[in-house]
Amino acid sequence: HPLETGQGAIPCLTYVTEGLKPLGQKEMALTISGHGAGGEPPPEPLYFFQSIYSLAEKGSTVDVGGVSRLEGDFFPGKLAVIYGPPKMIKGIDIPTDALTLVLVTTRELEVANAFGQLRLLALLGKAYRYFPFPVWTDILREELPQVAGMENSILASVPRIGSLKAYVIKEGNRVKFYPHSTYVFPGEAPPDGPFAFLTRLSPGADSCLVWAPGQKGPEAISGPERTADRLGGCFLMVSHTPGNNIGGMIEDGFYFIFDDENWQAFKSALADGKAFSASTDDGSLQFALDWSQGKSTFVNPVDGRSLTGAWNKYGPDAPRQEKPSNRLALHEIVLLSPEAEFTVNVDVDTFYAYISRLKEVAGKAPLPESFPGVWVVQVDLLPDAPPVFSTPEKQQGQELSRALISEMKKLPGIKAKYRKVQVLFYFRR
Repeated sequence: HPLETGQGAIPCLTYVTEGLKPLGQKEMALTISGHGAGGEPPPEPLYFFQSIYSLAEKGSTVDVGGVSRLEGDFFPGKLAVIYGPPKMIKGIDIPTDALTLVLVTTRELEVANAFGQLRLLALLGKAYRYFPFPVWTDILREELPQVAGMENSILASVPRIGSLKAYVIKEGNRVKFYPHSTYVFPGEAPPDGPFAFLTRLSPGADSCLVWAPGQKGPEAISGPERTADRLGGCFLMVSHTPGNNIGGMIEDGFYFIFDDENWQAFKSALADGKAFSASTDDGSLQFALDWSQGKSTFVNPVDGRSLTGAWNKYGPDAPRQEKPSNRLALHEIVLLSPEAEFTVNVDVDTFYAYISRLKEVAGKAPLPESFPGVWVVQVDLLPDAPPVFSTPEKQQGQELSRALISEMKKLPGIKAKYRKVQVLFYFRR
């Protein structure tokens, strides 16, 4: 099948498993190019999937961020597999939670293990002009030359904490770090020395920093027509120095150096799971430690369902006004569908534009004095129909709800690509 890339359409073969899920293993998709036209598909992936099936039968499974080393004669020089997040390919029936397989060389795997998989995947994305990383593997490609000299990275000189769930993103002048789990300050780190969190790409990022030895200044990759308004990083490095708060971009990540007071507050917040924020002394950059991606139980106020581990909460994009106005403002967004499934089904830029339109509609509605202060609406995005809006049965202000939903239904439609996904919006005065 053809695959549209930044270098034009290329002929590819895609292998998709069926039957791993009943064993507790997510299905997998491997797309290759360079196999030659015509003839039988290379059998090597089938042998690999057989071994994955056997391991799954024994209870050994892999997920996003996992790695498998290849044995025997696979494809030339490709001696390891990195399991990436789900990626859909037009015309190919791929489960929305299927792992994307990326074949890499031994030295490329060493870079991923030492400095985070996102650094390597972003380099592949830059090489093949495909954001965030190529969904296919050219089985004849040479090893990335950028892997040489990685020992000169600033990350090589600091303790590193790897995380398959944490991410860092820059939106405007604010850098947000989502740890996903608490950390005890690493005892092996020098008291006054820096350390770094290796991160994955934020699901909301429309671009990603990329770095190679010898590079002068920050560079980023992005999708077509993306604005780099939501810039993802491959790591967050933190440290402290007496009397100063400074921060910025370095290599393919972000750094923040706190003064003594903020440093102690940051470490405590990191260990206790509490919010923390600071800014550089000149006010040019803000930093926030955000725990809104937690996996505690959430009760959907619309249908009463309890969700554990499959929802994500996002805060407002602007601080709340101290004095409530007579208009609604977006307060919070909760993804009711799994994050990976949502990002596969909904284009991020389209969704952000849709949110802006919802905010405009809600902001124009005059509120009665009796309004309780919070208005909740659930939006179901469907692949073959307009969005469906739902509100809690006992929510006060039903007349207001009907009026708002009537206006929201007039908005240009947004659809899921493959299957229904759900999102909850909280508006308040």
